[in-house]
Amino acid sequence: MNLYHLCSSLLILLLSVHSATAQIHIDTVENVTMGSTSNANSQLRVVAENDNYGIYNYYNYDHPGDVFGHLNLVTSLGLNNKYGMFNEVRTNSLSTGTTTGFYNKLLPASDQEVYGIQNRLNNAGTGKKTGYYGVFYQNAASDQSLTSHYGICRNYGTGPTLGLYTRILADGAGKKEGVYTSVNQNAASNDYARGSIAYVYNEGTGGSIGVGAYVYAVGTNYKYGFRGRTYENANSVASTYGIYNQTYNFGQSTGGGIWNRVYDNATSSGTKYGIHSFVEDRNSNTTDKYGIYTAVENQGTGTNYALYAEVIGGGDYAGYFDGNVTITGTLIDGVSDARLKERNRALDNALGIIRQLRPQEYFYKQDQGIQLPRVKQFGLVAQELERILPNLVTEFTHPGKPIYRTILEVDAPALELSTDEPGVVDVQSAKLPASSPSKLELIPGEPAKPRASRQEIVAYEDAATYKAINYKALIPILIKGMQEQQAQIEKLRAEVRELRRDR
Repeated sequence: MNLYHLCSSLLILLLSVHSATAQIHIDTVENVTMGSTSNANSQLRVVAENDNYGIYNYYNYDHPGDVFGHLNLVTSLGLNNKYGMFNEVRTNSLSTGTTTGFYNKLLPASDQEVYGIQNRLNNAGTGKKTGYYGVFYQNAASDQSLTSHYGICRNYGTGPTLGLYTRILADGAGKKEGVYTSVNQNAASNDYARGSIAYVYNEGTGGSIGVGAYVYAVGTNYKYGFRGRTYENANSVASTYGIYNQTYNFGQSTGGGIWNRVYDNATSSGTKYGIHSFVEDRNSNTTDKYGIYTAVENQGTGTNYALYAEVIGGGDYAGYFDGNVTITGTLIDGVSDARLKERNRALDNALGIIRQLRPQEYFYKQDQGIQLPRVKQFGLVAQELERILPNLVTEFTHPGKPIYRTILEVDAPALELSTDEPGVVDVQSAKLPASSPSKLELIPGEPAKPRASRQEIVAYEDAATYKAINYKALIPILIKGMQEQQAQIEKLRAEVRELRRDR
């Protein structure tokens, strides 16, 4: 009997034993092998209760072709679900070992690329495509971590190491999300709820980045390297931060909590912000609001700057304040070191200059888009002083303030609602489809409260140029005028004494 007839007879025997309904029945107290009688060389090995493997594959091939430990080809045109592999693992309450739905261990000896799991989706349909989808449930009695993706990468080579690498090549018009994380924590929990956390321990000489975002976008819509939303309800008593950084710098290099660099090429015409801060105070309560708050704890011997601003190349404004400015310490605004001066000469005819000045009292207009004092002012008119002392009159440009539009994002495709007043939308004008799920809490007769929104700068107010006076520079002229006047007084006194002697 040749090998073909032997295999056929064995298959017929298996089909006819143990059960009238089973095509192949494997006894739970026997080891059944196909392809070889040796367990080490079995191509299919189904084992009894002592070894808990549903399917154990071992291949030791030396030929150069592709080798698949397990290959599933599902070609189904039906309407029901399709599973390339469906795995269900159950353990009872007496189990103390690890339970793993899928365990993958690769020990390659070649220099080719190695994939622990490789998913390729070729789906031309309109439904969702998910490369990996996992649902994990843990009961309330467990005090262990529940981890959806857990990876340990030990790279002793010189190449890069990627804990998670995601690449999306999508030409469609819908959203593209490299990694999407949703964390829902109930009120009974008192521990952290973190959307993402990165720990980097780098003992080498290369750079370290906790989270790196690289956005290459040629479209006309908004671009965010990092975008965060933080919502705090009225019952919260803890602090809320959009970004919270702690930097421990024990080395000799520069350390920064936030470092921003914005590139502006020659063809760009938009306004650029290193940091743009916008705080809405929509409740007339007694809490303070700070657009930017900085504090430096001074315990060393070096100079500390809570805020340092510089315009590289000189000119323009290192600081511009549209509103009141309060200084409680010493204002150092007169750089007058002799080492910084040249072409010095004495000031003459200060009284002649003072006689031409025309001090006035006045009120500022309040409809010019600038925050100006409302109380009576005393001073000079810049245009008049410019004819006498042009060096004391400068021009400044009041920047055009950004005009915001609040975008309320909803789930319905291609549907965005905008309003000039953030957070308020008329329900009647929203015109949301009745069947579409929305991210707006729509209550008839009340303003809509957005669950998700963003602010975009859609335009800028026109900038305006005005004249200003360097009043500080008038002080030396006034001092010199007083000296000249005192000299005249002393001269008159001397003349009076001479006249009295002549009598």
